Amino acid sequence: MSHSVTSVMLALGLFLFFKNIHVKPSRTINLVASTSLGVYLIHEHPLLWKFLWVRLFHSADYGMQVPGFWLHIAWVVPTVFLMGMVVDLIRQYALERPLFKLIDKIALKRKKIKSQ
Repeated sequence: MSHSVTSVMLALGLFLFFKNIHVKPSRTINLVASTSLGVYLIHEHPLLWKFLWVRLFHSADYGMQVPGFWLHIAWVVPTVFLMGMVVDLIRQYALERPLFKLIDKIALKRKKIKSQ
């Protein structure tokens, strides 16, 4: 119970800290942000989790007490994020954009038919 209260308080504090910060629009930030849900879903998927963390990066071999743990984390986390980002960008450009264009065309045709 104490961990969940602490987590909620920390999340609320972080939200309130960043709430009033105004950042200029950035293509880079928007690009990274557009992939973050996909990265999360990819790296936590049950079929990929064991492959990524156990087989590919051997993260199970590192405990927090093992020398090199923080070095391992420092290169694995950005690597996994970049790999997931590339996969999600491919998904966006190959599936999402063409699908949304098709949906827009269908919606436009239906709107024209209704207006006649």
